[in-house]
Amino acid sequence: MRRWIFLILCCAASYSSYGQGSTAFVWEASTAVNYKLGKDWSFNTSIANRTVWLDNDLIGESGLQSRLAFAEVNQFATYKIHPRLKSSVGYKYRWLEPTGEDRFFEHRITQQLAMIHRTRVVRLSSRLRSEQRFRNESFAQRLRYRFSVDFPLSGESLDPKEFYFVASNEVTYEILENRHNPWGNRVSSGLGYLFGEVTKLQLSFTYRSDNFTRRNLNRLFIETALFINVRSKS
Repeated sequence: MRRWIFLILCCAASYSSYGQGSTAFVWEASTAVNYKLGKDWSFNTSIANRTVWLDNDLIGESGLQSRLAFAEVNQFATYKIHPRLKSSVGYKYRWLEPTGEDRFFEHRITQQLAMIHRTRVVRLSSRLRSEQRFRNESFAQRLRYRFSVDFPLSGESLDPKEFYFVASNEVTYEILENRHNPWGNRVSSGLGYLFGEVTKLQLSFTYRSDNFTRRNLNRLFIETALFINVRSKS
């Protein structure tokens, strides 16, 4: 099982790294703190950034060149409606092109419903999300649906100092005037490691295909995420 998962990750990386114009790959790094308050409420605060690596061979130079695309802060509040159903609202502040002369900001408001189903070993989850994006004088509404699966790589439950596998597929639709093709798709797979009851680290490869910017984009995203869970003492 582990050998096949490793081969899938390697194939995803090699397939997505070629034929993508001047962008070789994109790296996103994030750190999230989850805080549970009582039985039904939980809060999530995270910071993240995106670095784009450009292939200079395509412009007559050698090597890769990096560019910071954005930095952001996110805040989510989640209420547990049912043991398997949760509702969330969130706010994101994104600083785009922070090192360039054309830097600008984005405010994003999010509403979300998430449903989780657990079998003996596997956890299945569905997420429906609506986003309102405000950039300078522009506005965009985006709808997103994601289905994901994760399971431990040893045993029937995930214990500290063990690895787990996670995979997902997300479909996006942007409601915007004069949009030729507002659809996008994101396929992701990765591995995570649970250090203890509080902390876990995850590495994922995501292949994104969309043309929200009026041209087809097919890019590899390498994502690293650190998750920290904190519980209230009450």
